[in-house]
Amino acid sequence: MPRKTPRTPLQEPARFWTPWSGLSADQDTLLALLVFGGGIACALGAIHPMSPNTARGLEASIAIINTLLALAIMIWHLGSRSWVQVGILLAMIIELTILIALTHSQIGLAIDLIAFPWISVYAACFLAPIVFVGYMGASTAMILTASAFTSIVDPLNIAIRFTAPAWVAAFAIMLVVRGLVRRADTDNLTGILNRNGFFRHSNRAAAQRLERVTHLILIDLDDFKTVNDENGHLEGDRVLQDTATALDAALPAGSIVARIGGDEFAVLTFGQNDAGLHGTLSLLRTTLSCSFSYGLAPWLATWSLDEALAHVDRALYQDKRLRHGIVNIDSPARSSVLEPD
Repeated sequence: MPRKTPRTPLQEPARFWTPWSGLSADQDTLLALLVFGGGIACALGAIHPMSPNTARGLEASIAIINTLLALAIMIWHLGSRSWVQVGILLAMIIELTILIALTHSQIGLAIDLIAFPWISVYAACFLAPIVFVGYMGASTAMILTASAFTSIVDPLNIAIRFTAPAWVAAFAIMLVVRGLVRRADTDNLTGILNRNGFFRHSNRAAAQRLERVTHLILIDLDDFKTVNDENGHLEGDRVLQDTATALDAALPAGSIVARIGGDEFAVLTFGQNDAGLHGTLSLLRTTLSCSFSYGLAPWLATWSLDEALAHVDRALYQDKRLRHGIVNIDSPARSSVLEPD
């Protein structure tokens, strides 16, 4: 059976270069811009203070620290590391509470508090829901406490007027973002993850391969085009749905199961051995209405996800060739193609 044409990512249309061409809306860039924006605000406060009692030296120091931190985020991709990201956001709140505690005017307090909604929006977009709620609760408590220690009139009233709407807006944004991510990651036909969701969840789970055995599986339905041609696309859709349901039910709990192409499925499993997974997949071959070929390979700690997929892809097509009699059955076993080069 001829091998399918290798899948390549969609190419973006050509664009003219601009000074912003290197920027993208990823966590690192957005967090760096947020931190740098706070630095600019502090620099302006040091240059043009709101009152004679402004701690200009402190604001200048925060401006320098934030600028250096923004550069570090971009260089070392700190925004992509969840707990480092939370630590940076907490550091920004600590900076904010210090500035609030030292303010001497209502307008100065209001200007300082403008930063909180922006920090909250970033947290809503990128923190896990439970971490977001904990972060917002701690931040609000710190801000209200700092406001209570200022020397201005009725500071808590001003602080609540900023923090309460920020809470509502950030929570609403979190719900919208989670819904969009869920829709973007889900295959509409089968209800399991799609290609984008598989790569996003697999990269997030990459650290687990350092603690327990992790395997990648690629599954390709045999002669699926014939099913569509002879029985219609509704029957083809039913076969895909049944396959997705069977994989999700048969594979170990916690596995990442996705449909990554028309008739192709990918699975990431944790803590299982080769023999057990081969047994599960062999049993599935006897229960599904459509036969399939598969490749299975461990995701070693020294491999990137792309490298692991390259190995399991070779295993898949070795299995396909063996099952269709394209190579001698006495050729090296499937496991031989799973060894590192």
